[in-house]
Amino acid sequence: MRRLLVILGIAGALLCALELGLLVTLAVRATAVPVVPTLDARRIAALATIPPSPSPSPSPTSQPTQTPSATPTDLPPTASPTETTPAQTESAQAVAGLATPSATRIPSTPHMATLVHVVQPGETLTSIAELYGVSVGDLLALNDLSDANLIAEGQRLFVAVLVTDTPAPSATPSRTFSPLPTLDDLGILTATPTASQTPTPTYTPTPTPPPLPTMIIGLPTDLLILIDDTTRAHIREIYALGQELGNNPHAFSKIGDSTIENPHFMTRFDSGPYNLGEFAALQPMIDYYHGSFSRQGVAIKRGMNSWVITDPMWADPTQCEPNEGPLACEIRLNRPSVAFIRLGTNDVGSEGFRENMRQVIQYCLDHGVIPLIGTKADRYRDEYNQVNAILRELAAEYHVPLWDFDRASQILPDHGMTDDGTHLTTFFTHDYRASYALWTGYGLHNILAMMTLDQVWREVTPPEQRTEPPETP
Repeated sequence: MRRLLVILGIAGALLCALELGLLVTLAVRATAVPVVPTLDARRIAALATIPPSPSPSPSPTSQPTQTPSATPTDLPPTASPTETTPAQTESAQAVAGLATPSATRIPSTPHMATLVHVVQPGETLTSIAELYGVSVGDLLALNDLSDANLIAEGQRLFVAVLVTDTPAPSATPSRTFSPLPTLDDLGILTATPTASQTPTPTYTPTPTPPPLPTMIIGLPTDLLILIDDTTRAHIREIYALGQELGNNPHAFSKIGDSTIENPHFMTRFDSGPYNLGEFAALQPMIDYYHGSFSRQGVAIKRGMNSWVITDPMWADPTQCEPNEGPLACEIRLNRPSVAFIRLGTNDVGSEGFRENMRQVIQYCLDHGVIPLIGTKADRYRDEYNQVNAILRELAAEYHVPLWDFDRASQILPDHGMTDDGTHLTTFFTHDYRASYALWTGYGLHNILAMMTLDQVWREVTPPEQRTEPPETP
């Protein structure tokens, strides 16, 4: 009888334990929050190499509960948009302290973002391309690489990816909340503004963009773009002569070597996309010269130097006349009012270069074309920087504008050049809101060139003519 009582007691205890366990399980299930899909660990590691933008201070009225952050190895794999259910979305809003609004959400807008990926041990360009869903060709072009096999551990690569940011709902949330980080169109972590009631649409005039910066990467622009009062008076005279000769006021030409060939030198400003950021005041000038930015012309060739720019042997026989060099052919075909001149990298011998450049400048002046003289960042076969010294001297002697990229490039990493020591690092996005924009070779090179052109344009073009569109050919 005693054994029977003991057995019944044990059975009762087990039954109580089972009931208690079932209640705990149900309680956990009732309060569990579905996992919110996020970026995978390797993409977060790539994003971590970009300095985050400062985030606004949290709202004093309410803050979401802090939860321990997962280490990269604990993060779930990236989920595609179709894997995110309404329940997961609502749960994510609940965690953030944001009530689900009743208003219809605005559709997400896909756009390009530029990320920085640090090459890890064992990675190849193919594996990196597969990681981000891009092609190897895109990575080669974006990073100015010629060989897919020549990447090294620790190397930083730009990656352009298509992302979708979900806009805030149009209805007012029931409570305030701290901003949640999201990817903006530069691929940099920023803060989403607090959602607010959608205002009644009202007409707002287009604001006038602020003046162009007077400092670039810590240097005064007057030190990088040299146009003194004497030069201003001279370029007005050159322009007037060009108009008498029938030059096109809306056209400029490019004369030089591979550093100003398409597609890297200003080409995008004809077709887009681009964002000028703090340089938005350049847009009227860009509109005025529309069609010239993407024009390659016949006076640009790889390996071009000052002694062959006037040589008929280097001219395009299909477009140029007999005994006509590339310089003369380009000016005859395009009838420009302004010409960017970037020569010197492929020149040898300082005195020969000086005399050749005199011929180039004088030919432009005789034909009513304002020459914009540009210095170079490289020291290729020019250890003592004699070429740039000559260019500065000639610009001062002839009283023509000097676009002194060399002086600015000395601040950039590797002087803004790739490993070959002559070509510039690329700026694929053309988005000058990006913090790294002016720290790339072409990002800085292009903006200084356009600021120089803008000053010349404002000097020679009457205000009432600055809004005239170029004639359609």
